[in-house]
Amino acid sequence: MLNVRVVLLESEDQARALARLVYETQGLTHHRGWLYRPEEILARNRGGHVRSFVAMVGPRCVGHLAAIAPHFDEADTPIERNNRVVGLDIIHPDVKGSGVRQRLTTALYGWAGTRDICGLLFRCRTDEVEVQRLARAMGAVPTALSLGAIPRAGQGRPLSILTAYLALADSPEQKVYLPRQDRDVYDALYENLAEKRLFVEDCGSHRLAAATDVRVHFDPSRQIGRIHVVRAGPDLEERVLERFRWLMGGHIRHVTVHSPLETPFTAAATLAWKGHGMVLGGILPGHAGADVAVFQGIRDLHVDLDDLRVLDPFAALLRDRVLADWRRGRDIARPPAWMEAAG
Repeated sequence: MLNVRVVLLESEDQARALARLVYETQGLTHHRGWLYRPEEILARNRGGHVRSFVAMVGPRCVGHLAAIAPHFDEADTPIERNNRVVGLDIIHPDVKGSGVRQRLTTALYGWAGTRDICGLLFRCRTDEVEVQRLARAMGAVPTALSLGAIPRAGQGRPLSILTAYLALADSPEQKVYLPRQDRDVYDALYENLAEKRLFVEDCGSHRLAAATDVRVHFDPSRQIGRIHVVRAGPDLEERVLERFRWLMGGHIRHVTVHSPLETPFTAAATLAWKGHGMVLGGILPGHAGADVAVFQGIRDLHVDLDDLRVLDPFAALLRDRVLADWRRGRDIARPPAWMEAAG
């Protein structure tokens, strides 16, 4: 039996051991280049944007899991009382099946419970169910599905990601403007979450609100992008579509849009966004201080259904609705130029 210690990464030696683990398991192919640089690993942990837990066998690192601030790769992202994304899990093949991932997850959960953190977002690959099983056992509930969001080497089709949310603190009642389109999906998501929300349908004019603030991030090596709506204004629909067309027209394969639900502008823009090829993704509760709606653009015309495995019955319902919306997008009468090019 291996003597595995799971600890919070705090030293240069641990950072060097983690960098070696990344190289041993993934060569130089990991998309987070800073994981190969011990000094940057330590700096990101000390800055609080990433908090790494490492599984150590003596001086050797055999596992890693991190609590990540949402949008941590945007330079000016504030670290507030917020959610954390559970990710960057790396397990050495020598210890797979020995419970190392479960021990890392338990340690991270215990740490988060002592911090001013609202909840944890588990990103679960749908081609394997171990992380889904752990998240479900801890009480996390599915809230979003990203189709084909992780590139796969060679000719394999991209992998999909299921996001599940685990609340760590009571949520104060918040006003939420739900899009009329797919209202039943949003109602079901919130019912499953059991969060306190006041649902509003708004038909008033808000033309005097501040202009939209949008941040765009993309990774050329993986051909994925993200549109993060920091503030929604009257020009939300046009601003997001402008950046969406730019990303998809630039051969990005998967674009995720995060737009706040605390404003009527997201609900008002939904129909136009779908008309330009965006697809339902779900919601992220309390993300960046408020609930956000998730939309996505998917260049690939095929989704590998064999790898789209989910354990939770509600996750299966969410999967079916997201797939139906994706298929509907492929059938629109006048597909956007980026969609025609994908075909």
